[in-house]
Amino acid sequence: MALSDERLDPARRDAVLERLGFSGPPPVDLEGLTAVYGAWCSRVPFDNIRKLIALHGGRSGPLPGLGAEDFFDAWLAHGTGGTCWPSANALHALLDSTGFASRRVTASMFDKGEPSHGTTIVTIDGDEHLVDSSMLTGTPLPLDPAGPTVTPGEGFPHRARPVAEGWLFEFTRVAIDETLPCRTLSPDATPLAFFEERYEVSRTWSPFNDHLNVLTHRSGGAISHTSGHLYHRPSGAPIAELAGGPISAEEVRASLIDEVGCSEAIVDELFRVWTPPPASF
Repeated sequence: MALSDERLDPARRDAVLERLGFSGPPPVDLEGLTAVYGAWCSRVPFDNIRKLIALHGGRSGPLPGLGAEDFFDAWLAHGTGGTCWPSANALHALLDSTGFASRRVTASMFDKGEPSHGTTIVTIDGDEHLVDSSMLTGTPLPLDPAGPTVTPGEGFPHRARPVAEGWLFEFTRVAIDETLPCRTLSPDATPLAFFEERYEVSRTWSPFNDHLNVLTHRSGGAISHTSGHLYHRPSGAPIAELAGGPISAEEVRASLIDEVGCSEAIVDELFRVWTPPPASF
């Protein structure tokens, strides 16, 4: 059964905005977009927690979170986010329901030409802005058809330059001191059905099917769980520092609850069905 592509209902939209720190809908301008996206980066993690539970717990049915209502209900209850396809759609749905001209866009991580990444672009007064729910750039990345751009401010630099397919991004990584290339396959809007298809395809292979992966902004920097390691990277720092090397299951639990903000219930459910594999690097 196809998912609904309708806007969030006002009650759910307002509950999400309140959790993000807003007393009402923000202005539909660049200042408002910057405020919403900044709040998203510090409160809605990129993570594969619910995906791990579904895959390792033997759940039937579609992978969780692609529907925006399901995504936000889980976030409001448990503090979880999602991987690129569900989180990009959820951010699009929130922005669209708030009045922004938002669209889903498909891209290729590592610039391999295959549809492996979902993201979100917003148009304001004719200008384009990337608000990526996976890389969590902190502030919107301006997209200029005339030449290269970089995220404003003093945080981690993320860059874009126009190409025939739309834009080529260079995302600064938290866990590795290098950039990650990502090219849009087209600048045009992607239907929700394609996001749904690609999310389901990821059952068969994805870097997010076995190891825990989490990224969020906290305390002037970023926190990343990557392949059995935990990184804390202060904003603007040139090198990601490993926090104590490979970490134990109890350290993972504590970080998910205390640092990422997940509920004890969802973390307990994760550890009932999933055993952390050995650190991979």
